[in-house]
Amino acid sequence: MLRFLLLFCVLWIATGVPAQEHTVKKSSDVVVIRGKSYYLHTVEAGQTLYSISKAYGVDVNELKALNDKKDNTLSLYEVLRIPYVEPFIQQDKDFYYHKVQKGETIYSISRQFDIKPRRILKFNEKYGQNEPLAVGAVIRLPLSEIDRSVLARLEKAAADAKQAEKPVPEVIVAKEPKENKEVKPEEKKPLKQDGQDKKAETPQKDVLVVGNGDGHAQEMPPFISDVVMLGDPYVKVALLLPFYAHEYPTVSDTLNTPVYTSLSSRSEQFVYFFEGVLLAVDSLKNKGYKVDLHVYDTEKNPERIYPVVQELNNWKPDLIIGPVYGSVSRAVIENLENKNVPVIYPLSARGENLGQYPNFVQVNTSFPTLANKMAGWLSEQTAHANVVYIDLPGGNNDEDKRLFAQKMRQLGNVQFFQWDFEGTPLADLKLLLLPDRENILILPATREAEVSKVLPSLGAYADGYKVTVVGFPEWQTFTSVDHEAYFKLNTKIFTYSYVDNQTQAAHDFALKFRNYFYTEPNNLAFKAYDMALYFIGLAAKYRDRTLDAIEYYSQDGEFSRFSFSKIYNGQGKENQSLYIVNFGSDYQLKLENLK
Repeated sequence: MLRFLLLFCVLWIATGVPAQEHTVKKSSDVVVIRGKSYYLHTVEAGQTLYSISKAYGVDVNELKALNDKKDNTLSLYEVLRIPYVEPFIQQDKDFYYHKVQKGETIYSISRQFDIKPRRILKFNEKYGQNEPLAVGAVIRLPLSEIDRSVLARLEKAAADAKQAEKPVPEVIVAKEPKENKEVKPEEKKPLKQDGQDKKAETPQKDVLVVGNGDGHAQEMPPFISDVVMLGDPYVKVALLLPFYAHEYPTVSDTLNTPVYTSLSSRSEQFVYFFEGVLLAVDSLKNKGYKVDLHVYDTEKNPERIYPVVQELNNWKPDLIIGPVYGSVSRAVIENLENKNVPVIYPLSARGENLGQYPNFVQVNTSFPTLANKMAGWLSEQTAHANVVYIDLPGGNNDEDKRLFAQKMRQLGNVQFFQWDFEGTPLADLKLLLLPDRENILILPATREAEVSKVLPSLGAYADGYKVTVVGFPEWQTFTSVDHEAYFKLNTKIFTYSYVDNQTQAAHDFALKFRNYFYTEPNNLAFKAYDMALYFIGLAAKYRDRTLDAIEYYSQDGEFSRFSFSKIYNGQGKENQSLYIVNFGSDYQLKLENLK
């Protein structure tokens, strides 16, 4: 009888007959673990990962990753964590609710529904115009501003897609010992298929490129070339950020009593930065690195930093990322016993005379270097383009404005237009434009109020002339400037870091960030991720020679470029690698490496 049953099971498996799937009832048990809400589902007889994921509306792979599963095997009465989301409705009396699809941005959604991006942002305050959107995120769109024909078209498309769906049931087979069959070379699958990069599955090699900050290769010193990556790359990293932790309530148990709190406006951006660093550390650990990360709350107080520095002197880190404020950074550098430890200045482009210290490393390109790089690029354009410098009254920094204007005058073939908002009409600018060539308009403004006022006025000339507007790194953070104006004016922004939300790398990072922290990343999180990968990787390899090695290694991260040279009239180092981000008049976003 037993043999008959065994034979029946073998025949059942061989014929590929699917097992009977039982109806899955959604659990009503919801818990909060580390700030994230989950269903707790108990596996019952006949249930599979496919049937459970379908019942809860989550992806099978997401379910496996959340519960550390390598395959589809389930145990009876096993408890699974399943992400809890608020019930989704398509629309109510005021709003249409749009679920974000792969590759969508605020701007693409605005064009799809014919709504201005700033109107979308008004009803979705947690998102920024330049920030990525996670797949599955819900965007509120005011019904009063949506063309009903657009809604009708979308509803028909959704109905057609649903009718065309043909779900394939999961086939469950018993696990049997497999023969150690050698795979023939022609049967091996490539690591990359359909243009998708399988980075998460394949350890990455060290791809750092030798450079000197200006795009030219330079001979590597012996102490650099002779170093080989250690077999056990252990590195000690100190992260110094102003969290203002004393302003937050202490929470003892969120499993029974969910606690919801808003981040302080003073610390929110630094929490995003911290989370980006955490994801980088996680990636490095998956590659075999051993990272000992110590995090310190500096606030914005040089006095508070002295006990922290004492602890650093005792602990002896290989790398220090932060602080973010000049006065606090100075207190660290001046009181640190080991003057050979790189102190990374991660956010500001103004070194506040800290460049005199050899271990000071500034990630954001300083304005003098930026001016030189832009002047070099513009000098190449004057041969075929009409270049006009729009001189605005005042500025964020009079010295910076004076320096940049001086660089422009040195180019020679640059026209200057004085516009004071009130006296001189902008219409007079038309007298300087040429109809037969590209007109490059330099707008030396870094304040959002100025840019949001000037760009719409310049847009009037885009219909009759070929216009390109040149802008500065700060422009990519502006939320009140309609990106329609950027595209209309063929705007080119110079910056060391930019997140293109349409890339697979940005999508993957946003998804991972959302899974870890249950929120959307901002630009600082992307920057911190690349920054931590670059500096921690170098520190693990070179230890006490990291400071020297930084100057010889350039690297293009997923979202940032790094190439360091000595600060002008200083001993420290600054990043001198830049992108040109082009919002093309054809509504295509292009990224160009500036040599």
